[in-house]
Parts: sequence; structure tokens; C-alpha cells
Amino acid sequence: MAPKLRYTFDSLIDTFSIQILQQLPILDEWLLGSVFEFDIVQQQLLTDAYLGIGRLGDYWNEEELKMNFISLILYITQLNEQGKIQTFFERSFQAKRNQILLSVKCDLMVATPLGVNSPKAPYFFLQEFKRGRGDIYDPEAQMLAAMLIAQTLNHDDKPLFGAYILGRNWFFAVLNEDSYCRSRQFDASQKDDLYQIIFVLRKLKQLILSG
Repeated sequence: MAPKLRYTFDSLIDTFSIQILQQLPILDEWLLGSVFEFDIVQQQLLTDAYLGIGRLGDYWNEEELKMNFISLILYITQLNEQGKIQTFFERSFQAKRNQILLSVKCDLMVATPLGVNSPKAPYFFLQEFKRGRGDIYDPEAQMLAAMLIAQTLNHDDKPLFGAYILGRNWFFAVLNEDSYCRSRQFDASQKDDLYQIIFVLRKLKQLILSG
């Protein structure tokens, strides 16, 4: 039986020889995002999300954060594209890489669909945890593990995109071959950052479709 690695960010980058970069052109392009128009419903949901995360975000547990905030952001973003892009939630995902079994449960996976409701080629992973300090799980490590699994299974040279959330704070990342780069922190309780989070997620759809 292949050994199972305990996921910490440092153990993953050391075990799989990942280079940590301060800048990566693919990430820079993604973070530029684009300005999109919002319809009346989306604008109201955006207002609700903004007010909620600012007023109660520090008190929500994980499920409350998902239902009261992240679900609204995903609805506004409209990532799904029939037959081309589909979102999957709470999916187990595993592969053996360098004789080491990697497995993770993905909070959110964006992938090319297979059949009716199965992921085929994953491109993006989002991991969400309420707490940062003292949590027994490392959300960045969980996200990177999912990226490494996808890289192993996809058998192509396309970059993998990811994000992890600590309460109101979002971080975006790209794994391209053996190079990894992470964005600055985006605070969803700040209106400019909240808009940028949505623009970056919508830009993800463009990058997947153009790839």
C-alpha cells in the first residue's frame, strides 16, 4: 500500500519539489480580472453578501459562511457552462504520485463534466475553512494537494487554478508544472476586494474556455 502523506504546505512542496515564486505571469493575468455588469438580482445579492460578511462574518461557522456568503458569490459568478464547465461540491479526489497516495475532499471543484454529473478534467479548486490559527487542517495544503492530484490525472501541461478562504480572507494561487505562486490576501469585507474576487472568478471561466 502506498504511504499517505500528512498534508502541510511545507511537506508538499518538499516532497514534490515545488518551486515557490513571488510572481507568475499566469497568476498576474488571472488577477487582472475584467469589469462585468451585474443585473438587478446579482447586485442585490452582492449587497447582501457584502453586508453579511462585514457584520457577521467573524461569527459564522463553516456551514454558515458557505450558505450565507460563498453560495451567493458563486451564484453571482455564474461559473457553469453547459457541457464545458461544471461545479462539483464535496467530492473525494485521489491519485498516486511518486508512489505516494494523495487524497482530498474538495469543497469546490470546477471541471469539464463527464456524462451527467461527474468531473472529468479539473481546473480549479476552492478550499474553505472558518479558522486560520490552530486549525488542524491547512487549507492551502489541501488546495495544493488537489492541484497535484489533478495535475497527475489530467495528463496535460495546463496550469491548475485554486483558492482558499480563511473567514473573510481569500487567496488565489496557480500551479504551473512545478512552479507555484499565491496572490495577496483579498478581504471580502472590503468592497473593492469583494468586487475583485468576483472578477477573478469570472475571469477563471474565460481562461478555462480559451484553454
